Amino acid sequence: MGFYIGFKGTFVLDYNTMMPVLFIIHPGSPHDSQIFPEILEQMKKTPPITLQ
Repeated sequence: MGFYIGFKGTFVLDYNTMMPVLFIIHPGSPHDSQIFPEILEQMKKTPPITLQ
């Protein structure tokens, strides 16, 4: 016997700088089409990256 502990991670990088922008852990293993709206909403809330 056993049990399944699953999750899906989303890791977003800025294309130009390769700096991390967003990291989300989704419980279970949802299909990408189900989590895409959540990712877009979080991206809207994330402040833009400024290089120093």
